Amino acid sequence: MSVKLCEEFEFLMEEWEGARKTYMGRENRLAWEKDEALNEVRAIETSFDELHNRYNKLRKAFNQYKNNESLFNAEIQRLNSNSTETQRVYEALKVEAETRFKEGEQRAQIEKKAAANRVAKLEVENHKMKLTNESLKQSYEAKVKENDELRELCEHLIAQLENATC
Repeated sequence: MSVKLCEEFEFLMEEWEGARKTYMGRENRLAWEKDEALNEVRAIETSFDELHNRYNKLRKAFNQYKNNESLFNAEIQRLNSNSTETQRVYEALKVEAETRFKEGEQRAQIEKKAAANRVAKLEVENHKMKLTNESLKQSYEAKVKENDELRELCEHLIAQLENATC
């Protein structure tokens, strides 16, 4: 019996040693799995933190874009109103310029007609002066001719008187 007991004890010891090795292997494997799980959790946490940081950056960028869009829309509205105002001023200035141009053209036409009338009057006056000048020339020539005739007559009479007195 003692042999049997020893064999049984050895068997139990071997079994216990096998179970211990199995449990140690299982414990090592579980510790390794735990370490792997912890590493994965840390990696997931790091990835989550990175993702969260990227999300915050994107959210800030999105908000900045949204603010910029609001600013751009306000600027576009301001530029549109300025453009509308500028267009209105341009149209008013255009109408004013066209009106002044037409008035200038009308004044130029009036001045042109007045100048043509003055030229016509001056031409008529010039023609009258030429006629008067011509008339005066003819009158002068007639007087010169008459004076020549009178001079000749006087010379002839003086010559007769001198002949008669001598």
